[in-house]
Amino acid sequence: MELREAQKRWLDQVRSISGVTLTEIARRANMNPSSLTQFYNKEHRAGTLETLSLRRISDAMGVPVSSDALGEAGPLNSGFREIEAEPYQIDLRSPVSAAVDAMIDDRDHVHPWTLRSNALDMAGYRPGDILIVDLNGKPSAGDIVYSNLFTGVHGNYLKGSIVAAGLDPDALPESDPSKMNFGSSSSKAWRDIWGAGQGVGAVKQVLPAKDVVARLTREYQAARERLKLS
Repeated sequence: MELREAQKRWLDQVRSISGVTLTEIARRANMNPSSLTQFYNKEHRAGTLETLSLRRISDAMGVPVSSDALGEAGPLNSGFREIEAEPYQIDLRSPVSAAVDAMIDDRDHVHPWTLRSNALDMAGYRPGDILIVDLNGKPSAGDIVYSNLFTGVHGNYLKGSIVAAGLDPDALPESDPSKMNFGSSSSKAWRDIWGAGQGVGAVKQVLPAKDVVARLTREYQAARERLKLS
């Protein structure tokens, strides 16, 4: 709740400096106006603005984000740009945009993106496709499959990528190191079958790499202080 109130105070500052409404701020930042106004006006909505949204508003309005509005995300780098995809711009005059807006339905942490690379070709997605990313999903240990089928040695793989490759993750055949092969089969490890660490259940947010590095740096320095290391 403290973070939400801090973000609302920053929005008040943006409004005061720019002299425009929340709806206009959202329009300039290529955001859904109703999502921003509902965040600000509806107290029962417990969500907070994500780092991406703060960055877009800051870039559009020329007002730096206050540190208390960022919470644990740390300082923003206004030069950050996604390489593989970019936020989809809602334009309710377009039937496609209207359909995307209806699917999002003002849910917190659900955002549309336009794919710009071939990174998801093997999953059937092409540049220009619109992807709706729901960050409300919680990963768990059950999302990982431990198998030696794909390389001959045991490893951890994302269940979803195994399903997308047309395989049954609950009935994978066994292999052995003598059959070690990293690419001759139709489904290649790390290209089609995606690896995963054992700690997937510890993932709570999807953040830019620079924000994760900044948080790790702060946590490392804090640990050194606790241990009284110079």
